[in-house]
Amino acid sequence: ACHSVDEALRNCIASGGSLERAALLDNYAWGDVKDPAILGQIVECSRGAADAALAYGTPFISGKDSLHNTYRAGGVSRSIPPVLLVSAISITKGPLRVPGSDLKEAGSSMMLIGPEGAIPGSLMQWLHGGGGGIPAPFDRQLGPRLLQQVRQWIVAGQLRSLHDLSDGGLAVAAAEMAFGGGGVGLDLDIGALGDDRNRSLFGEGPHRFLAEVRDTDVER
Repeated sequence: ACHSVDEALRNCIASGGSLERAALLDNYAWGDVKDPAILGQIVECSRGAADAALAYGTPFISGKDSLHNTYRAGGVSRSIPPVLLVSAISITKGPLRVPGSDLKEAGSSMMLIGPEGAIPGSLMQWLHGGGGGIPAPFDRQLGPRLLQQVRQWIVAGQLRSLHDLSDGGLAVAAAEMAFGGGGVGLDLDIGALGDDRNRSLFGEGPHRFLAEVRDTDVER
């Protein structure tokens, strides 16, 4: 739930929003909450979403829920997996600044912003097998500071393009930036990210962006 709030706000910031006047919406799709374990899931999920919202100072202003979602398989009633969708909206002052996710210019530098990812995440495990693992931690101090800093870089025009890292991790974000780049591709040296190539390329976690910057702005 914390990760869902963080991802929604990262997308909002990358699209020109700011934390100063941001708000959240929640949409729950849940199983049979008459089951104590499933009811406990939605309670803990709501606590996590509230914790993240308080960390960012972004209130939940509305939402909806769809509970008691079940289906029959083999003559047995089963609950759907729990799903939380968080959306973020923002009002900003001044001219709209949106770097976009498409690569802008050959010769730029690519910068990975934020902490390391965790286990090879949802897409990697879905396509190639495996499951579980320990999620990357949510950092209630780092998250707001990072989004405020990224917002400052956007307003200053220092980020040529920007993409949050979510489903699929670094590799998927890099590929999506190249799709819209008008023929501009990327060379990524992942050697500095550690020996676990799957984790480096496909690991998922909060507080992460991939940014294109001019060489003259790298140190800044």
